[in-house]
Amino acid sequence: MRINHNITNLNNYRNQQLTNNSITKSVNKLSSGMRINTAGDDASGLSISEKMRGQIRGLEEASKNIDIGISLIRVADAGLGLISDPNLMRLRELTVQAASDTVSDEDRKFIQIEVDEILAGIDELASSTKFQTKDLLNDENGEFIIQVGPNAGHQFKIGLTNVTTADEGLKLKPFDVVESHPDYGTLFKKVDYAINHVSSERSKFGAYENVLEHIGSSVKNYQENLIAAESRLRDVDVAKEVTELTGNQTILQAAQAMMVKGNEISEQILQLLK
Repeated sequence: MRINHNITNLNNYRNQQLTNNSITKSVNKLSSGMRINTAGDDASGLSISEKMRGQIRGLEEASKNIDIGISLIRVADAGLGLISDPNLMRLRELTVQAASDTVSDEDRKFIQIEVDEILAGIDELASSTKFQTKDLLNDENGEFIIQVGPNAGHQFKIGLTNVTTADEGLKLKPFDVVESHPDYGTLFKKVDYAINHVSSERSKFGAYENVLEHIGSSVKNYQENLIAAESRLRDVDVAKEVTELTGNQTILQAAQAMMVKGNEISEQILQLLK
């Protein structure tokens, strides 16, 4: 028996402090839902988790970019659709009409007025079809770059087109139904080339849309898998943590009871000194 130091209670107190710390950590984990709240909880796990979070957020933004890219493609396709029908289809109808000798030269002059309006309308559509400030249908060498992943190099390029009536576009000008009489073969070739060119460009944009939709599905799937992996690494296992909390609370209660017993021993020593 010693009276200078109560070794039993000192050991008991130290163990209570350790148990209290464990209980505090368990309460923090359960209240936050996170297994890792500070670097001290799991330093390496925190580092891996933070990298995963960066990738997850990058994938989320990439998914938004892909959706915007698909919207851009649909804007371009809508513009091409209007150029094809009614404009080019009507232009071909007028060519067929003007090529017949049942139409007088005076009638052809009126047809030419409508032809000129159609050509102007095609140029207007090509110039006004934009996404934000980017021209989509009058820039043959242009491209639109979409970031489709969380890291450098994850890019998808959309090649733009030129469907103006000029030589670098649909090659429709000049288109004179009056001066071409009686040889309309050249006009038919011009309008057929324009129709085929627009159809080809619509097919190209359709292919872009299909590829982007596929990439978008892959990005979302990858994001879901990363979220699941990050959750397993960082989120708390509630059942396991509750079990540990309950066990530590029981240990703490036992330690507190032993503290009382330790004090009783000190009192017994005092009784011996009386």
